[in-house]
Amino acid sequence: MAEHSPHGPQPTEPFDDRELQARPILQVGIWTAVLVAVAIVFVFFFYPFLIRMEQAGDPPRSPIPEAAQQPLPPEPRLQPSPERELAAYRAEQAARATSYGWVDREAGVARIPVERAMELLAARGLPAAGSAVEAPAGEVTP
Repeated sequence: MAEHSPHGPQPTEPFDDRELQARPILQVGIWTAVLVAVAIVFVFFFYPFLIRMEQAGDPPRSPIPEAAQQPLPPEPRLQPSPERELAAYRAEQAARATSYGWVDREAGVARIPVERAMELLAARGLPAAGSAVEAPAGEVTP
C-alpha cells in the first residue's frame, strides 16, 4: 500500500519560475500605455470642440445692461441670511407685544401690551361663553 501524505500529493519536480514569460506582460503594459495616451490626445482635441458646440447653441448676449441682468426667480425665494431675518421678525413681534397700537382704527380695535391684558383679565375674569363684554367708556379691551 502506498503511503498518503496529510498535505496532499507532493510534486516530484521543484517549482520552476522560468515558465513565466515576460513578453506578454510587457505587451499588455505597452498597449495599456498606448491606449491611455490615445485617450488623452482624443480628449485634448475633442473637449474644445464640445465647448464651441455648446456656445454656438447659446443666444448672443444683449448689449443693453438691463436686459443682461438675470431675472429674480419666482416666490418663494431662498433667504440670504435666515438668522438675521428671524432676529428682526422676533424683535418686531416683541415690540408689538409690548406696545399700544391700532389694529383697525375705523372699527375701534386696538392692541395693548400682553402684560396689561393679563392684568385686566385677572381683574375682570373671563366672560361667559356667548356673551359680549362691554368695556367702560375710554378703556380699551384686550
